[in-house]
Amino acid sequence: MKKNYKPVRIERLAGDASVRIFSRLFFEDGSTAVEMITPKTHEPDYEKYIRTQAFLNAHSVPVPAVLETDAQSLKIILEDLGSADYFSLHPSLSEEERIAYYKKFTDAAIKIASLAPEFKRDYTGEKEILGFERLSWELDFFLDNYLTLYPEKRPADDNLKIFKEFFTNLAREAASFPTVLCHRDFHSKNIMVSGSGFKIIDFQDLRLGPYNYDLASLLWDSYIAPSDDIISTIEKRFFAALPKLGIEISFDEFQKQNRITALQRNIKAIGTFANQASKGKTGYLQFIFPTFEKILEHLEILQIHKNISRILKNIK
Repeated sequence: MKKNYKPVRIERLAGDASVRIFSRLFFEDGSTAVEMITPKTHEPDYEKYIRTQAFLNAHSVPVPAVLETDAQSLKIILEDLGSADYFSLHPSLSEEERIAYYKKFTDAAIKIASLAPEFKRDYTGEKEILGFERLSWELDFFLDNYLTLYPEKRPADDNLKIFKEFFTNLAREAASFPTVLCHRDFHSKNIMVSGSGFKIIDFQDLRLGPYNYDLASLLWDSYIAPSDDIISTIEKRFFAALPKLGIEISFDEFQKQNRITALQRNIKAIGTFANQASKGKTGYLQFIFPTFEKILEHLEILQIHKNISRILKNIK
């Protein structure tokens, strides 16, 4: 792409939960690209995106190419990956095809996880950590946003106290797990598919965090529900890679820890959906109830105090 090559047509694209503005650019020669503009209110995110893209690309993680940047307008021109994310593709696939894709996605998550030493050594931006404070904030984010959207569902003060104590313990436990590099939002809508290949988007929040965070995001995705066979296959695949990440753990404990991390992740996701719905993006409401069902399943499998399940059932 030539510098300042002018498009003949511009088509505004939906930005999902992002504050960034996306457009597809159409050029005279038939080629296309995607323009991403970061608002001035989020200026640090512009440099963060460029740094994380460069880091991942340098280590052969499949991410979109950066074609052009403009620091003055906070504009980045990206390779056009099309409109087919895995979320939209999943329903049309056979179980065999789904497993093949999930294996590839899992290998990418393992690759990202393995880059923690390089991230600590080479990454030039702020090295944020998905630790206790951030995990706790995300759980509070659920309470604040969900109960703001549905004030009539606010539990009694004694139940809120139980909630907050549970959230503190959950965040502390997830934060105690071994740390790797995480994409942090590794789900079906952030994986763009073309043929048998794929590229990962929305990676700018790359940070160190619990070793199974991306795995939990993928397998207990709030948008789709992989089969039990896929979950079993992928857990075994990820578990086999743990020694290379310097992690020694039994498979039973690994499965338990996956549910703990997924529980935190799914609770946080409902907070995001409620927050986006309050801004007029009501399409997110459809994902709240299925995510509550995943949360209740985690609680049952983990045999966590029945009071938590009871309170959640009353507010869902």
